[in-house]
Amino acid sequence: MAEGPRVAAARNRAASAKRALAALSVVGFLGAFVLVRAAHPGAAAPPATSNEDSSSQSQNDDESRGFGFGGGSISPPQRAVPDVQTSTS
Repeated sequence: MAEGPRVAAARNRAASAKRALAALSVVGFLGAFVLVRAAHPGAAAPPATSNEDSSSQSQNDDESRGFGFGGGSISPPQRAVPDVQTSTS
């Protein structure tokens, strides 16, 4: 069966629509990428520079504010056994 000019025109329109949709998708994706990069909190300010080593400075700051973990213990040792109260009816 021979294809008529209407079928060929419809295929051309469909192919054009697919190309336009693909191009629009790429532009939308790149636009979203740029917006996300611009809004990322890590990109808001350049890193601060100092003469001291930043890792030792932050460690000293934490220890001076009482946030140091000391010898690596999670909680202080429990020396006393808690009193357990039981009642019967």
